[in-house]
Amino acid sequence: MNLPEIKKSVAPICKRYDVRRLDVFGSYARGEQHMGSDIDFCVSFRDLPPAEYAKKFFGLLHELEDTLHTSIDLLTASSIKKPSLRQDIKQNGVCVYGQ
Repeated sequence: MNLPEIKKSVAPICKRYDVRRLDVFGSYARGEQHMGSDIDFCVSFRDLPPAEYAKKFFGLLHELEDTLHTSIDLLTASSIKKPSLRQDIKQNGVCVYGQ
């Protein structure tokens, strides 16, 4: 699977789960993925009530795995504390949904 295919596949899912932005980072963003690579995503949600947040996060995670038929590593932008990871996503991540 390549980035254009991922972008096409995730759009309807992101709409259902109130995603503001979804970025791919890691090996898929660099074009270095191989058979068995997981897909690393960083998500930002629209404003959600706290009770809805976990439901949306885990629903998105499971639907991405089911649709893309691979293991997904899903992080939220607000949960990233490591400055180097935040910078890597900002510089090398590829937006596949939102702006």
